[in-house]
Amino acid sequence: MALEYQHRIQGARNFQRVLREGKAVRGSFFFLRASSNARGALRFGFLVPSRVIKKAVERNRIKRTFSEAVRPFLKRKTSGFDIVIGVVRSFDKDALEIQALLSELLEKGKIFSKT
Repeated sequence: MALEYQHRIQGARNFQRVLREGKAVRGSFFFLRASSNARGALRFGFLVPSRVIKKAVERNRIKRTFSEAVRPFLKRKTSGFDIVIGVVRSFDKDALEIQALLSELLEKGKIFSKT
């Protein structure tokens, strides 16, 4: 299931702002960029380029998997952040494995403290 509207980054302008101004952290399969927002909510956006993952079915599957992996982070009491997650290379991991990798990157980048 997709993320709720208030937890999604909407529009190319917002994606570009985060990609341009955000703090970057890179992992082996994906990267993330985080930037503060004025909304006070934690929002996520996912980039899965067609040159990395050729089939649209696979790109959409990865986006759904990321949506499930970020759900536990939405329960944290944090101030507003926009986080864009971009896939760097193809991988076959489930939501729990992605969640562990994502948690590691968030802690590495000191995006928000561990709770």
